[in-house]
Amino acid sequence: MTAAFVDNRLPLETAAQFNERIRAAAADGPNFAGHFVIVSWHCGSSCTAMVIVDAVTRQILSAPIEVVSLPMPGHEEPDLSYRLDSRLLLATGFTNSAPAKPTYGTRFYVWNGRSLKLIRSTVDEEYTREIRKLQSQNRR
Repeated sequence: MTAAFVDNRLPLETAAQFNERIRAAAADGPNFAGHFVIVSWHCGSSCTAMVIVDAVTRQILSAPIEVVSLPMPGHEEPDLSYRLDSRLLLATGFTNSAPAKPTYGTRFYVWNGRSLKLIRSTVDEEYTREIRKLQSQNRR
C-alpha cells in the first residue's frame, strides 16, 4: 500500500479566520433576496458549499449547504441558482444526501430572512439509478 501525500505547509484555518473570510466576501454587496449575499466556495472536486450572509450586518445567517455532482456528461458541476430580487434558491446536484443512497435532483428552498425552508424536491430518476448502480459495482 502506498502512503498518501500530505502537504503540511499550509496552516489550518481557524473558525474565526473562516468567518472573517466569509464576511469579506460579502462586502461586494447583496446578490440574493434583497439585502443578503450568497457566498459560495469549492469544497472539493465537483462540490460547491454556500452560506447566506446579511449584507448590512455581515452576520452569517445559515449553516453551510453543500451541493455535489459527479463528473459525468451533463452533470459535471453542481448548480446554485438565485437572484437579488427573489427569495427562491435552487440547488441542483447531490444536496447533503446520505452517501449510502445518493439522490440527484433539484431542491427548491425559500428564504424567510432567517433560514432556508425546503419547499420542493425533484429527482432525476435515471441519473440517480445510474449513480447507485455504479456505486454498487464499486463495492464488489
